[in-house]
Amino acid sequence: WDSTDHEMLIWGSDNINSSWISQLWSFVPTTRVWTLLSPTGTAPATSSPAVWDTIGKRLLVVDNSGNVTAYSPSTNVWVTLSISGATKPTLHGSVAWDPADGAMLMFGGGSGCYQSTCHDLWAFTPAGGTWTRLTAITTMGGRQGAPVAWDSVHNQLLVIDGYNSYNGAYYDEVWAYSVAQGRWQQVTVGGAHPAVRQGASLVFDPIDGVALMASGYNGT
Repeated sequence: WDSTDHEMLIWGSDNINSSWISQLWSFVPTTRVWTLLSPTGTAPATSSPAVWDTIGKRLLVVDNSGNVTAYSPSTNVWVTLSISGATKPTLHGSVAWDPADGAMLMFGGGSGCYQSTCHDLWAFTPAGGTWTRLTAITTMGGRQGAPVAWDSVHNQLLVIDGYNSYNGAYYDEVWAYSVAQGRWQQVTVGGAHPAVRQGASLVFDPIDGVALMASGYNGT
C-alpha cells in the first residue's frame, strides 16, 4: 500500500499455467481503476516479495540473492540499491515493513538454511544499505511462504502458518516477534480459525487492531 498516493501496488507473480508475470500494477480505491505501470530501469525478479517503505516512499523488492530494488512512483523508475556487508539469500521468504525502526523485515524462506527451510529473521535498513540478522531464541520450525504483517498497535511482527519444504508439514500457529525485546512468543489462538496455508495475503488493520488474511495455498 502506497500511503502517499493512496494506491495499492502489485508486482510480479505467476498464474495457473506457472508463467511468470513481469508487471507492475496500481489500483486506486477511490476511482476503482487499475493501471499498468511502465517504469524504466532494471526490474527485479518476478517471484520476489515486496513491501512499502514509508520513509523513502517507495516499493522495496528483494530477490533470492538478497539484492534489493526500489520503485519510486514519483519518478516511475526501478533502482537497484547498494548493499554493504552480508546479504540474506533465500527463496519464498516473507517480508513486512517496520516503520518504528525504518527497516524491512524478512522471515524464513526455502533455501540457504539447514535442512533447506529457514526460521531466521533479518532486517534490511535502506538508509544504510545493510542486512542484519536479528538474534532471537525460538523453537518455531523453519517455514516458507508464511503470511506476515507488522502489528503497529503492539509494535511486533506477526507470522501465521507457513510450509516446511523439508518435511512437507503445514503449520497451524501464530507467532509474534518483538524487535524491542528481541524475542519470539507463540500466540494462543481460541475458537474457529482459518485452515493452514502458505502464500496468503496478510495485512494489519490498526484502526480495529486486527490482522486480515485472504487466500493462500495448502495443497488441497
